[in-house]
Amino acid sequence: MAAALELEIDIEEVDPLDEKDWMVWTKGGDPVGPVSATQIARGIRAGRVPSDARVQRKGDVFWSDVLAQRDVIAALKVVAPAPATKWFVWAEGGQVVGPVTASQIARGVRAGLVPSDSQVQRVGGSGWAEMLDEREIIDALKSA
Repeated sequence: MAAALELEIDIEEVDPLDEKDWMVWTKGGDPVGPVSATQIARGIRAGRVPSDARVQRKGDVFWSDVLAQRDVIAALKVVAPAPATKWFVWAEGGQVVGPVTASQIARGVRAGLVPSDSQVQRVGGSGWAEMLDEREIIDALKSA
C-alpha cells in the first residue's frame, strides 16, 4: 500500500495592480514600461505621471487615458499621497530660504514676497532651476 503523499503548494498570489503589464506615454516622450498600475498611481501622486498621460495594456492595440483605467483608479485609492517635496528658494540679491513646500512658495508669490523669477532647488537636489519651470510649484500656484 502506498502512503498518501500530501503536497502543499505555496502559490503566492500576485495583486493584479502589481502586475507589470502597462506602458505609459506622455506627449513629447517615449513610452515607458512595462510598469504596474500601482507604479503608475505612485507616479501620478508624485507628479511624475501627468493626468493626461496615455496608457496601453499588454496586448491592447490602442492607447487610452490613464484616468480612464479601472486598475489605475483602484491603485490611486490605495497608494498614499507622496510626501510634499521640500524646496530651497533663492532670489537674486537675497538669501537662500528653506526648506519650504510648493504651497508655501505659492503663498509667498501671491503675497509679493517671492519674485516670480526666483530659482528653486529640491532638498537633496544638485542644481537650481527656474521656479516657474517646476510643475509642482506651478500646480500650487494654480490651486489657490
